[in-house]
Amino acid sequence: MKKTGLVVIVVVVLTACRTVRPPVERNVPVGPVTEEKKVQPQEESRPAPVKTVTPYRKPEMDVTPARNEMRIDEVNRALRDAYFDYNRWTLREDATEALKHNAGVIWAVKVSGGELRVVVEGHCDERGSSEYNLALGDRRARAAADYLVGLGMPESILQVVSYGREAPQCTEATEECWRKNRRAHLEVRAPQR
Repeated sequence: MKKTGLVVIVVVVLTACRTVRPPVERNVPVGPVTEEKKVQPQEESRPAPVKTVTPYRKPEMDVTPARNEMRIDEVNRALRDAYFDYNRWTLREDATEALKHNAGVIWAVKVSGGELRVVVEGHCDERGSSEYNLALGDRRARAAADYLVGLGMPESILQVVSYGREAPQCTEATEECWRKNRRAHLEVRAPQR
């Protein structure tokens, strides 16, 4: 009986001496707590919904059909060409700046009754064969279109066309003239109805 009583006492003492860990508080700063560092326990809350950000503001304009053509004409006059180096289709810094400008101009207009269409033309200088320049013009137009898509322009409104050397902006056989012909040119058109 003495053993049983001793076992009961040991169990009672061990149970009473058992340490209970307090709950761990999160977001408690280490070191002395001052008024500035006090952290209140955070309430359980749902995460805020993720907002999508578009790179350009798309203002809503009430444009009547009679003014559509004028608006599109104004947009086309404001667009800049993206120029390329000889025999290259990679975008230069000045070309990306021109394309950023163009994207902002295109978003500034909303045509009622449908989306705008944007034709991205690839052009080359007169050097090289027609077949080679058609392929090079296509690569230039696609590089410009891909950049515009990266800026947030819907791919569905873009149409890529290569003119190669067939539609030069300048016809003299000089380097200055050839430089003007190595370009991606954008043209905005009204939606097809």
